[in-house]
Amino acid sequence: MLTYFKNKILFQDEPAPAFPWLRLTGQQINQPLGYLYDGFYTEENIADSPKPSGGYQVQPGDLRYKDLNGDGIIDDYDRTVIGRPDIPNTSFGLTLGGSYKSFSFNVLLQGTTDYSFSIRGSGIEPFHSQFQPIHLQRWTPETAADHQPHDHQQPLDLYVGFLAD
Repeated sequence: MLTYFKNKILFQDEPAPAFPWLRLTGQQINQPLGYLYDGFYTEENIADSPKPSGGYQVQPGDLRYKDLNGDGIIDDYDRTVIGRPDIPNTSFGLTLGGSYKSFSFNVLLQGTTDYSFSIRGSGIEPFHSQFQPIHLQRWTPETAADHQPHDHQQPLDLYVGFLAD
């Protein structure tokens, strides 16, 4: 069995957004909004790059995000559709079975695809979980790795776009 289904918000009573990329009407149900990843801050680009609102002081190795509205500040107006909704749009299943004399068996294989989920808290924080090998690929001044931000604490809401990418 294979099933494909898709949903779309035809109308959501929402205030007119400041920018069209913030509109939820026309998107799928539970479509996440977040920030688009634009590389890492480095010593060379910190001065000329947009900064997050709220007084957070960026450092080399922090995730850098696209300033969609061009005001030089990364804030709620720079969020856009990222990833996929948390509702799968494809499901599949297969049932196998058989019997011989007085013995019978059945196996059910099933799954879903085309959805996103996020890992938050101790599931992804450096040195607090079973995901530790991924943190060995973190950004450092020597490697300037393009896999993970460096290992100090950043605002968690800014991780969304990088993890969904």
